[in-house]
Amino acid sequence: MATEAARVVIIDDEPMVLQSLRSFLTLETDYDIETFDSPTAALEAAKSNPVDLVMTDYLMPGMNGIELLLAMKKFIPTRHACC
Repeated sequence: MATEAARVVIIDDEPMVLQSLRSFLTLETDYDIETFDSPTAALEAAKSNPVDLVMTDYLMPGMNGIELLLAMKKFIPTRHACC
């Protein structure tokens, strides 16, 4: 039975960082990689598309990484019970 690739979302306001991370993860993994240079665009996408992992820059204009992760948590259901 084939399993669906994990969806990884990367958010950074630096295009070079996004391209580097996307390239590395695409070459080294089977993950479905999606990048965003805007925290608000990433949040909009998370509302309708399930996300397995979020990687974000801390210092971005308009919203820092912690604020983004707290907002993302509202749209990402918990898949596993935690201890």
